[in-house]
Amino acid sequence: DQTSDLQEPSLEDNVQLAYHYIAEHVSEAMYVLIHMGKSSDSFVLATYVPDNCPARDKLTYSATAQGLRSMIGSFISISRQCHSLDHISMDHLSFSTVREDALTERERQLRDESKASAEIISSSSSELSFLSSSALPFALSPETESALSEFRSRLDVLEPVHNVVKLWVDQAETLQSESNLSASPEELPSLFPTDRACFLLVRYVHNHDGATVAPVVLAMSIPECLGPREKLVASTAKKSVSETLGPLFSVQVDMQATEAHDLGP
Repeated sequence: DQTSDLQEPSLEDNVQLAYHYIAEHVSEAMYVLIHMGKSSDSFVLATYVPDNCPARDKLTYSATAQGLRSMIGSFISISRQCHSLDHISMDHLSFSTVREDALTERERQLRDESKASAEIISSSSSELSFLSSSALPFALSPETESALSEFRSRLDVLEPVHNVVKLWVDQAETLQSESNLSASPEELPSLFPTDRACFLLVRYVHNHDGATVAPVVLAMSIPECLGPREKLVASTAKKSVSETLGPLFSVQVDMQATEAHDLGP
């Protein structure tokens, strides 16, 4: 029987297999479960987040690793953050604990981002918080630049005409928009998105104490039906969007909407 001569792979063998696989996808973020080898029923969880992968992947993978560990925690003996191929090695992966002073600055940053962002994912029914990390840079598309320019030129107009800019972040990490929309306070709920998160920049024209006023409102609109990744990306982008718009407009009201009626008067 030839199978009797076969030996079950060791942890070192499995680490080598993981190394060669990741080397073929070296720029992609991923989770890798590496069996501890032989008679073990445990795994090493390697969260591979290379420095040159897209910013949204860095945040998503570092944030959701904690949730993944919670789901399969009984099978995980060792958990490691890896941000280069060199970290897929026995030296980096085979220790069960690491002292705080042994962590690199990058490892501390990813660990802290994971803790902060896991709170966002676990509380989809409450207002999402800003991440503690710095805002991500998003470029503006030509359409967005045009829409924001038109919006700015109408700040003193006390009529709900071309008073709404709908913004969203596309797969290329560019802030996109469309032609400016018109909506009274009563009509705003009809603009609530159903298939993606977006930001509504609104000149909120309404009557207050007998006078017509138009404060600028920024509403982050995140449908409850979206998954954790989409919610995470949107909540992360909000800080960057706010800082991008800050020099152009004085936003008087900053809010979040998870249902259409949240945008109503």
